[in-house]
Amino acid sequence: MAALSFKKYIRLTRLRLLRMRGTPREVALGMAVGLFVGLMPILFQVPVAVVFAALLRCSKLAAAVGSLFSNPVTNIPIFYTTYLAGALVLGRDPNPAASVEKWVAAASDLQSPAQYLGSFVTLALSDYAAPLWVGAVVVGLPLGALGYWVTLQAVTAYRLKKLRMKAKNRARWIWDPEKGWHKPISSPLEKE
Repeated sequence: MAALSFKKYIRLTRLRLLRMRGTPREVALGMAVGLFVGLMPILFQVPVAVVFAALLRCSKLAAAVGSLFSNPVTNIPIFYTTYLAGALVLGRDPNPAASVEKWVAAASDLQSPAQYLGSFVTLALSDYAAPLWVGAVVVGLPLGALGYWVTLQAVTAYRLKKLRMKAKNRARWIWDPEKGWHKPISSPLEKE
């Protein structure tokens, strides 16, 4: 099988999202849940997004697609942005290198491996995890709201366009007692 080009993959994913079953609200809410969970600093974001979507009774497939926003290519910018947002909200130094230097200086005074490990866990939880989680919520809520609105508009517009096309195609059919239902044949001679 030939590999899909990136543009074709994006187009097919967009079409699958627009054609999903469920109301536009359910699809949009699933996308919002997926985008929100995709920013969380956790492993297995897709299953977590699907569970949250099931609890909220929205599209599980849209939640899975939305959580794929976070991937190996986008993880570093996402985590850096959420860390900065969380550090600013918590009033901490947004430079993570300062925390590492502080920890290295404090770790040089420790005697046992248990103290060293405890110091590292404290640093990881207080200096990195808290800003990441707070930043994920601060960035995730507006991103989820934006994703909800964009998806709702796109799915609604797509479905209205399909309804209009069906109505237009139905209007072309005419009833003739001799021929039954048929589409009229237009020829260049009839226009005169």
